[in-house]
Amino acid sequence: MKNYGLVSVFIMSCMGSVGAVADSNLVIAGTGDSQVLLSILGEQFERVHGEVSVEVPESIGSSGGIKAVSRGKVDLARTARPLEEREKPGLVEVLFAKSPIVFTVHPSVTGVHNLTVEQMLGIYAGKHVNWQELGGPDHKIYVLDRETDDSSRRLITSTFPKFTALESAVRVAYSTPEAVDLLTKNQFTLGYLPLSVAQHEQLTVLPLQGMAPTENTYPLLTPFYLVFKSPANQIVEQFLAFIFSPQGQQIMKEAGVIPTNPSK
Repeated sequence: MKNYGLVSVFIMSCMGSVGAVADSNLVIAGTGDSQVLLSILGEQFERVHGEVSVEVPESIGSSGGIKAVSRGKVDLARTARPLEEREKPGLVEVLFAKSPIVFTVHPSVTGVHNLTVEQMLGIYAGKHVNWQELGGPDHKIYVLDRETDDSSRRLITSTFPKFTALESAVRVAYSTPEAVDLLTKNQFTLGYLPLSVAQHEQLTVLPLQGMAPTENTYPLLTPFYLVFKSPANQIVEQFLAFIFSPQGQQIMKEAGVIPTNPSK
């Protein structure tokens, strides 16, 4: 059910709605990539609607979130990919932001202020093994990767087909929270995360090929969707109205994502 015209009409009608939300909880489950962002949005939504409690639980992945919302166990699924054909019946997806995927390092890595694509590919292929080769400290490079089905990894491999990772050279994280934990606790480690997560954790973000992740030409942007069962309940309508409001859009910009325009 991917009719953006109808979705746009739905969202715009939500934005024009008024009145308090019925006393309720809103549960948003799914990918870890947008967990931090939606937690921030949820906290601000609670301030506007004091009668609502927003829960953004730990990651169960995009597919897990879609299954949960389809079965009526949660109100919204947060995903980092569009719905597959087999998942679409009865569901509506809304693209609400695009998130830069950035290469980030533990603060112990000093002197490295940029990665070229060739350097990034070389690190993951095991050709660059010491930070000193890239202008950093004389220490082994520890490399963090994600599982092959991860949305961020799929984006990197589709953008840079030569991307590969030697199993002996990397450690694999199976969720965004796990990747954050490994990057914050292990010195001299390189990995990749959504910009909003890296900023929240105060990790060092490296420009790629001289491009900051806020530039329009930045090559790695992953979509953030919210998925709900049709018809949407009142609290879902109000939350969508909030994230597409000027306040919600500003919160997303400050969090390091690019908000989408619901009218397009």
